[in-house]
Amino acid sequence: VLVSVLATAFTAHYTAPRMWAEMGAPPGQSKARRFGLLTALGFGASGLLSAAMMCLGFATFGGASSGLILNNYAPSDALARVSRLAIGASIVCTYPIAFTGLRDGAFGLAKAKGDGPARLPATLALMAVITALGIALTDLGKVAALSGAVLASLIVYILPATMFAAALGKRKGTPLERPSDAAEVLACRAIQVLGVVFGVVGVTVTLR
Repeated sequence: VLVSVLATAFTAHYTAPRMWAEMGAPPGQSKARRFGLLTALGFGASGLLSAAMMCLGFATFGGASSGLILNNYAPSDALARVSRLAIGASIVCTYPIAFTGLRDGAFGLAKAKGDGPARLPATLALMAVITALGIALTDLGKVAALSGAVLASLIVYILPATMFAAALGKRKGTPLERPSDAAEVLACRAIQVLGVVFGVVGVTVTLR
């Protein structure tokens, strides 16, 4: 479950194409190298921060930890109030980024134009569904664990490895005859298997 929850810290892949397109690079500096550095720093910091918060919360309340750790603190706790306000501000400010990725992906799957007449109705419909789910689901811990086990396993492990292996196969020549490409394809397969294992174990333990 901890692995599934921690994996939610790495579900920012859907914004990568937009960030790549909008990112510039100083003269003489490779855009790919800069993007790789920013990705490593961002994902590394996100993973460390998420792991630290989970450990601190569990160390404080143990098995009584709530899915939203702030629910364990008294309503009169001043610092907990500040933290709740900070989380609210974070959700309000980051929701458009996540929603834009969802909407663009939905339009891409439907092969619809993002600036067509269906843009507004589709946007409102997606927001209505997400809002209804947000109201109906109250166990945030189970939601985070399930989304980490299923969605994060796909986005973090399975899909990137699948796409990279497919890209290797489209290179000119026979990739598997080159030792480096053969090793990379083997690593991709191992990552895919790891993602499936994490997903199955995460869902099984969460729903137990």
